[in-house]
Amino acid sequence: MPTANDRTFYLTGASSGIGKALALELGSSGLNVILAARRMELLEDVARQVEERGGLALPVRTDVTDYESMRRSVEAGIERFGGLDVVVFNAGLGRPPEGSEGVEGKLAVVRTNFIAVLYGFDVVVPLFRSGGGGVIVGVSSLADVRGFAGSAVYSASKAALTLYLEARRAELEPDGIHVMTVRPGFFRTPMTEPNKFHMPFLSEPDKLARAILRGIRLRRRMVVSPMPMWLLTGMLRRLPGWLFDRLNASSYRKIRKDHAQ
Repeated sequence: MPTANDRTFYLTGASSGIGKALALELGSSGLNVILAARRMELLEDVARQVEERGGLALPVRTDVTDYESMRRSVEAGIERFGGLDVVVFNAGLGRPPEGSEGVEGKLAVVRTNFIAVLYGFDVVVPLFRSGGGGVIVGVSSLADVRGFAGSAVYSASKAALTLYLEARRAELEPDGIHVMTVRPGFFRTPMTEPNKFHMPFLSEPDKLARAILRGIRLRRRMVVSPMPMWLLTGMLRRLPGWLFDRLNASSYRKIRKDHAQ
């Protein structure tokens, strides 16, 4: 459980997957949760489940790719709960939205996975500085280690996010603002459901939610899960370029074949 001072959380991507699992864990800890996502009907259902577990929830329709939308949802949460202690930037896209084509679809992934976090930092950092500190959590991915064929834009956006969080951690530490990076492997969520390829060490999102809360409580710099996937990606990072290229191309051919079937 987070520390006694971590009472109010702002959580993006809260309507499903990892975000929903984390919201329910927060509810079980009796905490206040500002639930931010675009699908209001799903948010309201998550809010109901949070409150059934003993927490308090405020669902706010939010487009994280719109600065003003995020600012308004943060302000609505502060007005409801009287403050803000922990922010979790969890919203993400694994692939372009259905119906989006070409560059616009790719940009949608970058806006959601990376640009939205830039907006979020600009919204909450001044609040935390004036309030004496806080915690910011960014959910990246173990796909940040190399450029994985078939996930080029996703890998690139998460690599950018991981490096950004690392830099901001050093910049904000003097202000009493702790920045934690979360790097998940494969978890059973709506994002991974369409994947037809083998997902090593596929895990349930509630496991990651508990790991995130432990990380916040202990003020860790990074949370990785599941650990075997972290070890596997660590080995991939260390492969010489020529060998990784061969394995990457072979894996991509298999993915294309599986999707064609």
